[in-house]
Order: sequence, then C-alpha cells, then structure tokens
Amino acid sequence: MHFASCAGLIPNHFLIAYDLNPVILDCSPEMKETFLSSWQLIKFRALPGQVNMDIDRRLYEEMKSGTGKPTLRFFGWQRPTISYGMNQRNIEKIIDFQKCRDFGIDIVQRPTGGRELLHGYDLSYSVVGNMGVGGNSFKAIRERCADIHSAIISGLVASGLSRDGFKTNLHHSNGYNLTDVKPCFGTVTGDEISYWGKKLVGSAQRCEKRTFLQHGSIQLSYGTTKIVNFLAISRKEVKEQLLKRMEGIVTNLSEIFDADGVNPIDADNIENNIIDAFSRQFRVDFMEEGFPGISPRDAIRTNG
Repeated sequence: MHFASCAGLIPNHFLIAYDLNPVILDCSPEMKETFLSSWQLIKFRALPGQVNMDIDRRLYEEMKSGTGKPTLRFFGWQRPTISYGMNQRNIEKIIDFQKCRDFGIDIVQRPTGGRELLHGYDLSYSVVGNMGVGGNSFKAIRERCADIHSAIISGLVASGLSRDGFKTNLHHSNGYNLTDVKPCFGTVTGDEISYWGKKLVGSAQRCEKRTFLQHGSIQLSYGTTKIVNFLAISRKEVKEQLLKRMEGIVTNLSEIFDADGVNPIDADNIENNIIDAFSRQFRVDFMEEGFPGISPRDAIRTNG
C-alpha cells in the first residue's frame, strides 16, 4: 500500500515518521457551543470532483435547515481537479479550460470562498457545524477557523511535525502583483496554516444562517504548483515568475520529512491523528456514517 497522486501524476512513494504522544487541547468557550457532543465522521474516499462538492453542499444545507449533524469529512479526488471559489467571477479568464480538457483535469466550483487550487497531491477535508455564540460576525468566523486549525495542527504534530514550526508565518502576501491571477497557494496570510513560514494547508470558508463550512487541503506531496501551467496567463515570463514565487512559499509533507522516494506517506495515520485531535479539541465522540471508510492509501492507489 502506498500514497500516489490521483491519475498517477506522482511516480514516487514517500515516507513519514510519527510521534504519537497525545497533546492536551482546549477550544474557545464559543466553540464549545458551536458543535454538539456527537459528530458525524465520514472517512476518506476518493470521488469525482463534482460529487465531492455536491456532498459538502448537501451536508451544509442539511445543517442549515436543522436536519443535519456537525460533520468532519476526509476525501480525495479520482482525477486531478482544479477547484475554485464560489465568489470568483469570469473564471474563464483565470483558468485555461481548453488546456485542462487536453490534460484530463476536471474543474469544479466549491461552495466555499477562496481561490483556485489544484487537487490530487493533497488530503482534503471539510468541517460543517453551527456557528454558536457570535453568529456570522467576522470575528466569530475567524475564531471558528482558529479552533479548526488548532485541531489540524495538533493532528500533524502527532504525525511527527514540530509544534514550533507552526508558530512562524512570514506573511508572503505583500508585493504579490505579478498577475491578477492569484491561486490559493500563491500567497500566505496570518490566518492560514504554514510550517516554518511556508504554506502547508489551504482553507476556505462559507457561513450563513449560523451555519459554517470549511474546506481544507493538506499538501501531501509535490505538485500543487503545477496549477501555474493551467492558468489563463499568456506571458511565459509571468508564469515562470509565479511558479518561482509559489515554489518559495509552499511546502508539503514529503518535503518536510525529506522523503526518500522509496517508502510511502502513511496517509491513514495522518487522517487518524487529525480525527483524534478533533475529538480532543472539541470534546466530542464521532459516529462514523455516510460512505464506508476506505484507506486513503488504498483508495488513492486504486485511482492511480
């Protein structure tokens, strides 16, 4: 069993070592009222991009209507896919649709904000819940994001990363004026998860009627910067500058652990460590429902 990207885009395999010492966590008082004591857990499954987005829309709408449950879901992509944010307009001026078709890359719109992102090299997740105290205010949304990110970080620390590495953020967003096309991993802000100043996890949110949805993308291996090849940028020198910039501010777990190309990333372990961290962070029990759990390594291998 091994990790490989969807559609066989990554030929090598990778290794991660783990420190499973538990981390004692606590969430904000507001977050304690955000979620119920029991969450729905949907474990990893690689699916077509549009199916992934339809599932999260359904979970979000059910939560908003009062018929759903707080949910943590992990998922992958059967084919390489570019997702873009619900608020992005004139997307054909951002993404080169014809080139994506030529290379078999799907394009889907997320039900969350944010910007364009290439999937297939990542472990994706979604979190759905009620906003609780604070409602839909900007401050409340930032607090919800901070609590979720704290759980993600703790899961990654349990997987072997240094907690100190998450305390550094170099704020690479300044001076980003190469082009009007600005992919998700083309900038780092203070609210995002970076490791030693390089962006490791991208995320996007949506909030209305006191219901919250976050999408996240944890970079497992090299490849997210390849989105530059599929952006609607005509000037070669601008593409080259953007690629160079992204390579300088983006990292992934394979790079962090100095993978030797022989042994695999243990994506199962990463998923399980994050689940454990969410359980401790929000003091909840998970009920596994929805799709049957499939090993991340097995599912990605099947689609590779």
